[in-house]
Amino acid sequence: MVEFALVAPLIALFLVIAIDFGRAFFSYVQITNGAREAATLGGGSLNGPTDLDAMRDQVLQEANVQDHAGEDSTIVVTAECNTPAGTTIACEDSTEGSATGNTVTVTVTRDFNLLTPLASSILGDDFKMTVTATAPVLGFAAADGGGGGGGPCPAPTASFSVTVLSGNTVEVDPAASTPQDVGGICNLAGFFWYWGDPADSDEAGDATAAQFTYVNDGTYTITLEVTNPAGMSTTTGQVTVPEGAPVVCDPPDAQFTFTTTGSGSKRWFTYIDQSTVDDEDECPITAWLWTFHDKGNEQSNAQFPAAFQYSSGGSKSVTLQVTNAGGSDSLTKSTP
Repeated sequence: MVEFALVAPLIALFLVIAIDFGRAFFSYVQITNGAREAATLGGGSLNGPTDLDAMRDQVLQEANVQDHAGEDSTIVVTAECNTPAGTTIACEDSTEGSATGNTVTVTVTRDFNLLTPLASSILGDDFKMTVTATAPVLGFAAADGGGGGGGPCPAPTASFSVTVLSGNTVEVDPAASTPQDVGGICNLAGFFWYWGDPADSDEAGDATAAQFTYVNDGTYTITLEVTNPAGMSTTTGQVTVPEGAPVVCDPPDAQFTFTTTGSGSKRWFTYIDQSTVDDEDECPITAWLWTFHDKGNEQSNAQFPAAFQYSSGGSKSVTLQVTNAGGSDSLTKSTP
């Protein structure tokens, strides 16, 4: 009992100290999460990083989940905005198209009351916790202080093309998105691709072309999101994978026959197309061109031209050209 009486105060002291540090760690996690959410809100909201009240409310919402009574009133939220080069600028300027890639850094400070006199003597009675979090500025306020706009910059427009390369791999190209002002303040700052594949997470592309391979066959909706100092624009497009290998067609083989009726200059000529292709389903003949050389190079695009008479007797020269997806072939015959 004597030994316990001697060590009991130490045990109680260590227990209270452990509780104090546990409370401190818990509060630190809360305001860290709050600072991150406030920075995200400041960077992405319509009024940008100028709305300190909204950012402080975001911190309080996180801190009050399981907060310690009386301590939330001491929370102070400040914001600092910087250019991509690290130069500090007014947060109003960071939302008006002065440059792409601006950031907002939110600093959260709060008082923390310690229960243990020993801890208070070490850390002080006015112990404060301070955390910071940084986010890119993606929300843009107008130059007049209202929502929307982007100073001198036109609003962005998202547009892209998609091509199936092989198997389930697709290539997307956002080159048609505007404005394309490389090096200028209004240039598109980001191209974010959402591939619509539940088997894979969203990915970010770049300003030229990006490729993505789907895990399974199917039809997917691709979403492109672009931003510049005037705001954000999105567009979607569908792609089906795999589309299968493209069909390679061989050119057709031009062939024809003819029949005649009558005699001399009174003869009627009828020309009959007998051209062939290797694959009639995938590579059919799509165009016919008959040239009747002894009739003033008169031409016909019919597969079976109408019968007609020449103005004189003798041998007649005729050329048939047939075309499909693989190319063209010609055949010239002289009739007796």
